[in-house]
Amino acid sequence: ILQKLVQKNIIKGTRGPKGGYSLAKEKRNISLVEIYNVILTIDKKKPVMQTEIKKKIITPIISNVSDDIMNYLKSITLDDLYRKIKNIGIKPNTKKKIDFSI
Repeated sequence: ILQKLVQKNIIKGTRGPKGGYSLAKEKRNISLVEIYNVILTIDKKKPVMQTEIKKKIITPIISNVSDDIMNYLKSITLDDLYRKIKNIGIKPNTKKKIDFSI
């Protein structure tokens, strides 16, 4: 997922001992739908068995729900999430550091 997020210019990766991942653009310019789309494309690559029920019933339902989710996620940015976190008073967990260096 991280590689796909880099390819879609949502995050950028830095190699080396002080490397890791950071946002490729301002959080107010990243909507959740961009991240959602990356995750969807990864799942779509898996082969799925097609049945009549899936084709005529399940797929249209999923499509309608996906459209609703997409429209909702388009309206939310990472900045919105950060503001909610701040307003609620959630403090970052500074005890655990994740090391993504290679």
